[in-house]
Amino acid sequence: RRIVAWRHFGGKFEGTAKSFRSERIDDATPPFGTLLQAIEPGDLRGRRIRLRARVRAELASAARFQLGLRVDRPAGQPGFLDNMADRPILTTDWRTVDLEGDVAADAERIVVLAVLTGEGRVWLDEVSLTPIEGRSAPRLANGGFDEGEPGAEPPGWTFPYESIGAGYHLDLRRGAPCLQDGCVEISSDALAAPRFARPEEPLEIDLGGGVSALVPLALWADARGTLPRVKAAPAPWETVDPSPDIRDNRLAALLLTWASLAHVHPTLDLSAEEWAASLRTHLPEALAASTREEYRRAVHHLLADLHDPIANDVVHRDDPPPAWLPLDWEWIEDHLVITQVLDRGISGLRPGDVVEELNGQPAARALAAAEDVLSAATPAARRALALSALASGDPGSTVTLRLQSGEPRPPVTLTRQRRGAAPLDLPPPVTEPSRGLFYVDLRRMDDAALERELPRLAKARGIVFDLRGWSSVSMLLVSHLTPKTLDALTWEVPVFERPDRQNPGVLRSVNRVEPRAPRLTARLAFLADARTFQNSERLLETIAHGRWGEIVGAPTAGNVGNPNWSDLPGGWTIAWTGRRALKHDGTLLNGVGIQPTVPVERTLRGAVAGRDEVIERGLELVGR
Repeated sequence: RRIVAWRHFGGKFEGTAKSFRSERIDDATPPFGTLLQAIEPGDLRGRRIRLRARVRAELASAARFQLGLRVDRPAGQPGFLDNMADRPILTTDWRTVDLEGDVAADAERIVVLAVLTGEGRVWLDEVSLTPIEGRSAPRLANGGFDEGEPGAEPPGWTFPYESIGAGYHLDLRRGAPCLQDGCVEISSDALAAPRFARPEEPLEIDLGGGVSALVPLALWADARGTLPRVKAAPAPWETVDPSPDIRDNRLAALLLTWASLAHVHPTLDLSAEEWAASLRTHLPEALAASTREEYRRAVHHLLADLHDPIANDVVHRDDPPPAWLPLDWEWIEDHLVITQVLDRGISGLRPGDVVEELNGQPAARALAAAEDVLSAATPAARRALALSALASGDPGSTVTLRLQSGEPRPPVTLTRQRRGAAPLDLPPPVTEPSRGLFYVDLRRMDDAALERELPRLAKARGIVFDLRGWSSVSMLLVSHLTPKTLDALTWEVPVFERPDRQNPGVLRSVNRVEPRAPRLTARLAFLADARTFQNSERLLETIAHGRWGEIVGAPTAGNVGNPNWSDLPGGWTIAWTGRRALKHDGTLLNGVGIQPTVPVERTLRGAVAGRDEVIERGLELVGR
């Protein structure tokens, strides 16, 4: 018999990130981590080869370290395989290991492997693959692990994400404990050593009101399945239909939302008692809701306590695609100010106009009402989200603006349109305000657009990158800034084996960035504010760590992480941040954000004049 249990990495809901999963584990199947390199056989076909490596191991009891040599043939035909299954490496001192085998004439590839099973640390160095007789060009890349940056993964080798998810880490070392210049270390963490609960000792949970529940955290199992054997599967609830958007299903959706986030949200700062109190506070509002929008507002009120911007996505299957007013506005000097008109066909509206009322409601009151239902990490981020919420709505819906003016001006009525429905009156995303100085609006670019501009930017003497909003540009930008391989920020996915966030583990992973040509060597500045979140904030944190330029503007939103989401009864879907991010100094980025090195705020006078003081300050800094 064996013990089986479940382990949840952020929870497997509808989120598509591979880091979110739920898996069944048992105490008879130990985890393992694999380092490998696959090569084309070339002139080694039809010859006998030798894999040689220097190895060392520090292992817990029952752990194993093995080298492997495998020859793959077409259509899965058997080829040579030696994985040292009968003679694992247990030595704590450096030793040389040789594996020899024949390469079939039709071999498709040769695979070299190093596998750590169970708990421990192992080291590998001086790996070579040569023919027994005759000569051949060196086949393995970076076999001595002399290439690459310490603490990073070695170039030329593959360490699958599945190994990271199983609780293993791969690091390039220099000096001790290596024999010469460099070696590679594979090590395990707590995820590689799960502690199984006893099936006969269920968890007792106090449900309140004198009611408790016994919850099994593990079960006995044999080759046929879990024990005790179930004679027949329980019948489905045929009288329950979760699809209609009715009161009962809405209540179920709200309770599932609350319970799911109580167990798996990675940055829930509220105690169990506080989160339960939040449900008690907002449940009556949800029960009293007679319309879809009233119910949505009640759910928003609950999720606002998370301080998670992704949790603002409360969507119903019948919702139309969102649309926006053809303008940009900001809250400047306690006024709602138009900063850009995106449709030149609109008359009676210009940058610098102050909006006094929206549909007859004072602008400050409308903004406060929008903020009331929004979840955000900081007050500034909540305000930025509220400004976006005021501009968005159903396609074809209208907003009438009354503008502040010393002279009579008629109200302006605008219609919300889907993005792309009409051309926007915008300058190119890359401009050259003065010779050799470039302004790059990354909010309107993707990787392909950035790559097209690289030849020009490589010759610049100064560049201002605007990240005051979402950007789809990836770490490609960083690869053209860094002179060496570096880590991006660290991701943390909570790992749960018990309910109510009891003693969670952590799956940590790091994306590494390789330098690419051309390197941008101009003076740089990066614009940021509370609209800088998710991918833009991820970019900016790595840029701040690299110190490649000034960060100009205001603090960022403090929200980075892949969204996870769940489909719920009644056709509802809610989302939340599924994993959190650590800065390079090890502190939490979520809820904190990135501080500017050069604080700058826009002014009402500047907006009226059509100026953006943040851009101007950035250009001034890079033009010195």
